[in-house]
Amino acid sequence: MTSISVNSSPERLKGHVGAGVARAIARFYPNYISETAVFADCVSRCLNEDSVVLDAGCGSGAFFTYSWKDRVRFLAGCDASSGVSRNVSLGAGAVANLTNLPFAGSSFDVIFSRYVLEHLDAPTIVFAEFARVLKPGGKLIVLTPSKYHYVSMLGRLSPHWIHELVGKVRGNRAHDIFPTRFRANSKADIASLAKRAGLVVSDYITMEARPNYLMWSLPSFLLGLLYERAVNRFDLVDGLRSSVIAVLERPGG
Repeated sequence: MTSISVNSSPERLKGHVGAGVARAIARFYPNYISETAVFADCVSRCLNEDSVVLDAGCGSGAFFTYSWKDRVRFLAGCDASSGVSRNVSLGAGAVANLTNLPFAGSSFDVIFSRYVLEHLDAPTIVFAEFARVLKPGGKLIVLTPSKYHYVSMLGRLSPHWIHELVGKVRGNRAHDIFPTRFRANSKADIASLAKRAGLVVSDYITMEARPNYLMWSLPSFLLGLLYERAVNRFDLVDGLRSSVIAVLERPGG
């Protein structure tokens, strides 16, 4: 499994974990592999020393750091925020919206994007841009929450200030909490966007993560645990799992 650092992990939320929750985590998740670790492994397996790579929606790197730039030919990042200049995981960064990527066509062997799709206003345009800058045979790997998960459903029904409040409680700064749209966050959504952009979905993974949003008390955490065990066991309800990892490919090459 690829070495990564996820700075928003629950273990770092000192003072925000309910009594008994830490012991429950140790008991029920002794060898836990997060959705970000699975995503990072998917990305890592697509890289080689000749890869030209783009981190789409990279931000400042505060919540996701990796050590790939030294094992590929070039690793660039792109984000609408100026924080991209502080991202130490990149070889270079560009401040730009994903709807208008400042790169020539067929530039990248691999594009990856972690927890970005849920914030897109115009995913059709963004996927078209991904397809444009991917080389034939290039891969796009995305990690995003399922819009049918209970956290996403509540998020869609609540105002943005609630998201900022929850983010503060979980240890995230308010300006790191972006409005969510959930326009590219299901198997059907991704398949449709891929088809319109001329991409092919080669792998689609769903997994229910540890109940990180329910750690304020032991009862809430245990309810989340029961949900996690149920939806991870039965593939019939895989759309209700929290996390979606999709691998898409531009045909040819």
